[in-house]
Amino acid sequence: MFGPTALIKYLASLDGLAAGVTEQRAAELCWALMDGHLYQLLVIQRGWSTAEFTRWLFDSLAAVLLRT
Repeated sequence: MFGPTALIKYLASLDGLAAGVTEQRAAELCWALMDGHLYQLLVIQRGWSTAEFTRWLFDSLAAVLLRT
């Protein structure tokens, strides 16, 4: 299984995490942003398309997790 924790460990092994972001903090941020409640709120209740949500999630995760 390739969940958020495995993703973070992989990024860390590549030295890909943003400066100052620990593996623990990155995993917590990843888990929070990938929570199903956000999908429910934004897509089901607020009318975002799945494509819009996916793009927002990708952009948000990249902005907080990845070394630039």
